[in-house]
Amino acid sequence: MEKNKSSLIIKIITTVTFSAMVIANALANALPINGLNTGEVSAAYPNLFARQAGPLQSGDSSTCCWQDIHCTLES
Repeated sequence: MEKNKSSLIIKIITTVTFSAMVIANALANALPINGLNTGEVSAAYPNLFARQAGPLQSGDSSTCCWQDIHCTLES
């Protein structure tokens, strides 16, 4: 019984933190700080983690990267 209770608590915590992450990401893009959204800040600094936008991709490289992360977490 104790194992089922701890499993349920972990599922609830995971769901709440995932929801908070999605909401925080949406707010970061909807309410840009200093007129820059997340993708524009990411594009301003070169890095090896975000893909470069190519002919088959639309949007900035940060958006593509975060879409991949969110789709992986949701599945």
